[in-house]
Order: sequence, then C-alpha cells, then structure tokens
Amino acid sequence: MFEALRPSRFLPPYYYQLFRYFMSNDNGSICNKSCKRIYILLAADYGNLGDIAITKAQKDILSELFPEYTLELIPTYLCYEGMKSLKKHISKDDIITIVGGGNCSDLYYSYEIYRQLICTLFHNKIISFPQSIIFADLNNLKSACKNYSGKKKLLFLTREKNSYKISKKYILATEVNLLPDVVLTLDKFEKLNNRKGIITCLRNDKERLLSDEQRNMIYDAIASSGQEVTIVDTYREEYNIDIDSAERMLDLFINSLKSKRLLITDRLHGMIFGYITGTPTIVLSNSNPKIQESYAWISECNYIRYLKNCDNINSEMLDMLTVVPCYEVFSKKHMEFRGMYKHVLTKFIK
Repeated sequence: MFEALRPSRFLPPYYYQLFRYFMSNDNGSICNKSCKRIYILLAADYGNLGDIAITKAQKDILSELFPEYTLELIPTYLCYEGMKSLKKHISKDDIITIVGGGNCSDLYYSYEIYRQLICTLFHNKIISFPQSIIFADLNNLKSACKNYSGKKKLLFLTREKNSYKISKKYILATEVNLLPDVVLTLDKFEKLNNRKGIITCLRNDKERLLSDEQRNMIYDAIASSGQEVTIVDTYREEYNIDIDSAERMLDLFINSLKSKRLLITDRLHGMIFGYITGTPTIVLSNSNPKIQESYAWISECNYIRYLKNCDNINSEMLDMLTVVPCYEVFSKKHMEFRGMYKHVLTKFIK
C-alpha cells in the first residue's frame, strides 16, 4: 500500500524507498501481452478530485492520440508491488506515463520519490505529465535532479513558467516542455440556464493561506447577497478507490458545480473546474504561486477572476454574479490546449 514517506535512521529518502521496492513482491498485476501498451502510474485512487480529474484527462488524451496502444492504469495503492510486476513484464516498445499535478516537491515527498524511482529503474520512454515544481529545500531539488538528469528517454512536462524555468536549469532530461494542466483539455462547459446559488471550495490544509477572518469575510459577503451557499471541498479522506468509482465521484462533483451561479475557491483545480464547466469563479491565492501562474493560461477568459486578496470581495462577488461566460473563447482555448498536447506527445512517442 502507498504510504506517506517514513524517515529512516540509516538511509536517505530515495535509497530507503529503493530498498522498499527491492524488498517488495511482484503482485502479478501486469501480465505479458503482445499489444503495445501505455501505462499511467500513480493513477489517483484516493479522494482528491483534482488528482482524479488529472488521471481521467490524462487517460482521455492518451486514448485519443494513441489508439494503437492499450492503456493500463496502475493506482497508487499498488505502488511498489505493481512496479515490480511492471518491471518484469514491460516490453521495450511500451510507454510509461506518470500523473501530473503538484507533487514534484518535498511537500508531498512520497510521490516525488516514486517518480524518481520510475525514471531510474525503467529504460522505456517515460512522460512525466505537467507538474508544479515546488521545493522548500534546495538540496531536495538537487537530489531529485540527479535522478532525472541524463535520461535519454524522459519527457519532463511542467504546467507553469516558473516550474519550466526550474526544470530547464536543474533537470537535464532529453526534453523539458511547458504545457497547461491536463485537466484543461476537458470540456464540461454548460450554459448558465437555471443555475442558482454560490458554492465555495476553500482549503483547510497545509497549503491554506486564507485566515479565519478572511474566510468569514467571504461568507458574510455571500450572506449579504441573499444567495444560498453550498460548502464543499475537492478533498475527501477516502483511499483505495477503484478507478471507475473515482470517476463517478468526479462526475457527481462536476454536475453539482454546473448547477451553481458562482464558485469561490482557493484551490487550483477549483479554478480549473470552474473554467471547464463554464462556472463564473472567483479565485484566491493559497500558500504557493501555482494558482496565479496557472491562471495565466486562462486569464483572457471573462468568467474566471483571480484576486490577490479578498478585501473587495463584496463588490467583486456582485459583479461576477452578472457575468455571462463566453463559450467561443473557451472553445478556442480548449482546441489550442489539445493541439499543444498533440504536438508535444506525438513528437515524443512516434
């Protein structure tokens, strides 16, 4: 089972996890097949709807672009045992992909170490889907880059300009590229007909920046507007969810969001969910720059508004309640994003 990174008295994190891999057993999850395969490793099987959406979008774009490959997902709970099985049965023409997100960091270090293990243990073509690179400790970044650098078959993708600059400076892979978060390739747009109420999706974890006072300001503003409020989060304490159930969970959330007139969030994928569903959205910062930098991809959209603080939340909220999302702008950007993925991925794989 995939666990949070546990410290070792004797080994640095990477070598400790490498030891765990060598001590694990082949669980038989991968078998020999004559067809070519694309694998998605670290597929989300836990209650983070942003990561579930990344997994789904990654699966959809790969299936569309490479129909000649059979797609197989290896969820996080299989982790080392699944990787042991994959190592035994993978063929030279198979492609490995790793889910994107915000875990190329020492904040979620288990995922980062697992990505490093994949890149060092396998010699197939590997695509690390767009990541945010955020390391608090420069030594951890340098250690990671030792395991990425010089890999001739590694395509390392980033989702913001700052992460791209870091990767170009430190990660000497065969190819480094900049692409938007893969969830932006989904189209769940729905017009505002019959939408009612305001929905909030605010963090309550280690990436939270809003104070209790600021959160109260937001809810006071909603109360004064006369709009009904729905409070949700995109994270739930659920684990070992099968892929189909995870996607149904995501669909329920998306459908709920499409019934609302306005979303207020400080989550990156809250902003992205608002964008792909055509839901007017006010976006506030969290503890790192990934929201502001990712907003650059969709800043010309008329129904997503990024605020550096919530000082004027009353007037901003009332203004956003009058906005009518422009599908033509969304559709143009959606086609652009998918075209970017097609260009980069087909060039690397074919």
